[in-house]
Amino acid sequence: MMILNSATALILVFLYMFGTGFVRWHKAWAHQRAATAVAMLSMFVPMGFWLYTMVAYGFKQGAMNVLLPLLERQLMDLSAVLPSNILVVFVVAAVPVFAAYALLEWQFKNSEVVGPVVKF
Repeated sequence: MMILNSATALILVFLYMFGTGFVRWHKAWAHQRAATAVAMLSMFVPMGFWLYTMVAYGFKQGAMNVLLPLLERQLMDLSAVLPSNILVVFVVAAVPVFAAYALLEWQFKNSEVVGPVVKF
């Protein structure tokens, strides 16, 4: 279960970093406003989803923080389906982490630290 929790946390961090670094992607310079909007959406949509889940499901049950127990429940169901071999669990957890890392590495490779040259 700790392996799945760690993999989930790493994937969320990698996707958050991808969203915040989207503005520095060289193909986004031509559409700077759209890239900034995508970056802001990638930061605020998960928080909005978290708040919506807490309000929609948490208040009915008298609990405020309901998203983390729901996520834990999904990971428990996934771990119940997986075989008891630790190597299989590690591979199942590592594949999405490596995919998210590859996406982030691709983005960093195509990012520019400085903006486009502006001629006056």
